[in-house]
Amino acid sequence: MRQRVSSLLARLYDYWSPHIDEEELSFYRQMIHEAGGKVLELACAAGRLLLPFLQEGYDIEGVDSSKAMLDILRAKAKKANLEPKLYHQKLESLEIRERYN
Repeated sequence: MRQRVSSLLARLYDYWSPHIDEEELSFYRQMIHEAGGKVLELACAAGRLLLPFLQEGYDIEGVDSSKAMLDILRAKAKKANLEPKLYHQKLESLEIRERYN
């Protein structure tokens, strides 16, 4: 039951906030340029930011505590012929061996 609720909530979240406007995208793009190198998006959810940046060729990975959100992200990435590196972890106990700028 909990997994169904989580999946439903993830689909509703993705439905209500599927797109990002150019102004917001430009803001984060500038942050990525300033940091340089590999980027980790915390709480990447269904890929609202991660997927556009991956399509633009940025070296970006994502982490989220919701498996349901990551499942949506993976499905969207597959349709776009993208293969993001994703981590299913809670931010408060994050254990990733990669290094990010």
